Amino acid sequence: MNSPVLRPDGGIQYIIHRVEDVTEFVRLKRKGAEASKLAQELQVRTEQMEAETFLRAQEVQEANRKLQTANEELVHALRARPEFDRTPLVLLTAKADDELRVRLLWEGGAGLPDEALFGE
Repeated sequence: MNSPVLRPDGGIQYIIHRVEDVTEFVRLKRKGAEASKLAQELQVRTEQMEAETFLRAQEVQEANRKLQTANEELVHALRARPEFDRTPLVLLTAKADDELRVRLLWEGGAGLPDEALFGE
């Protein structure tokens, strides 16, 4: 920073020059720019991951819909056969937990083979 020292007639007699070390300021500014760039890259990656997650969720939802339709078609086909008229039908698409097994037994799954309710 420069500051003039004036003579009585208004002319410049001296210029006082003060030096200020800005090394730390420049270093911090660069670090800030690097951090900003990293934050921006992380934001882009986060948005990509969110989009991928949304897409996968839609795919799972569609697969579940297809599975539901296939299960309904299977039940309908089995119900169309006379030998299954009075047979309770329970389709488990995943290993059922104990609470579900008990409920199925209570609601009429008693005629099912043990493997259908309790696994291998």
